[in-house]
Amino acid sequence: MHERLAKRLKPNYAAIASTVGVTVLLIAPTLVVLSYTAKQAIDATARLQTALMNPERELPTEVVERVRVSSRRPGNRPIFRAFTTGGRESRHLLGR
Repeated sequence: MHERLAKRLKPNYAAIASTVGVTVLLIAPTLVVLSYTAKQAIDATARLQTALMNPERELPTEVVERVRVSSRRPGNRPIFRAFTTGGRESRHLLGR
């Protein structure tokens, strides 16, 4: 395509047209997709943080009950406590 442009235009103008074409066809859609991906990641992180700070209110009741039941078994630690204490208790979940 660049060769066809170079035949019709001067070499500098053909290079500019090729660069603009590549930018419009490849780079611009990629930036749009990246911006939407970043926005969704930020929203998901905010929802996760809200759920971890107040799991009884934000998570479905079934999930909270299952975690409570599993944390009452011998040898298990409450998973919510690990999140609400800022990860200080996570070593118990990891077995360290």
